[in-house]
Amino acid sequence: MKLLKNILLILSLFATPSFGQQASFDDAKTEVVMRMIGYQVLLQNADSTTRVLPVKKLADAQYQIRFNGPINLNPDSLVNIVKRQMDANSIETSYIVSVKECLIQETLFSYAILQKRQKEIVPCKDRPLAPDCYFIEISFDKEAKADWTIAYVLLFIVACLALFLIFRKRKPKPSDSLLKIGKYEFDTANQCLLIGEQKIKLTYKETQILSILADSPNQLIERNRIQKEVWEDEGVIVGRSLDMYISKLRKKLAKDPNISISNKHSIGYELGVKTG
Repeated sequence: MKLLKNILLILSLFATPSFGQQASFDDAKTEVVMRMIGYQVLLQNADSTTRVLPVKKLADAQYQIRFNGPINLNPDSLVNIVKRQMDANSIETSYIVSVKECLIQETLFSYAILQKRQKEIVPCKDRPLAPDCYFIEISFDKEAKADWTIAYVLLFIVACLALFLIFRKRKPKPSDSLLKIGKYEFDTANQCLLIGEQKIKLTYKETQILSILADSPNQLIERNRIQKEVWEDEGVIVGRSLDMYISKLRKKLAKDPNISISNKHSIGYELGVKTG
């Protein structure tokens, strides 16, 4: 469980900001599409003087396109313009378009595009509106956005569980050739000693020291050689450090009475392995 919590924490650190960044990017992209729709409406009527005002976000999935003066608006052209922009920008969700008069804010024309049912509900699109001050409101299907959010969350959870199962099943692989030391098997790759069903972990330096001794069993290995090979990269050798690690190795090898590490004072150490 601790491993799973750690995985979830690490993934959430990467995933949570990405969700927020994606939402911000989608909002900015949608506002650009809204402005493009307004621009295309003016272009359709060869209007080079009226400007598209900043797009107003009314709600989480509702936008308002405004103009700085009266415009000509043909419902049929509006339907085609909006569809082209949605398709061009891969916005594949249901939406409702409403045209309202600025002063009294009554809906003069509206229609719906239902993506799931692949259906258009467009009444009265062949009746042009007289030039006047209008704004266009486009409302997107919140449920569709929520579906995508849920899909992202589910995908995230599945990824976490998959990683958890992978790590849980992964076991340290023994090296191709384990070194036999009496009743022990010395696995240098995974830094451990194996005896029966028991695995005894070794530190990095314990592994280094035992490797040097095990390469030449029943032979005296000079103390200076061990210190040089194990501590040379660190630049500083503490005299008692080697004695401390030898003491720990003796305890970890104590399960086999035929194994010993003897010390010849100030000269070196010998890994004794009795056979027969």
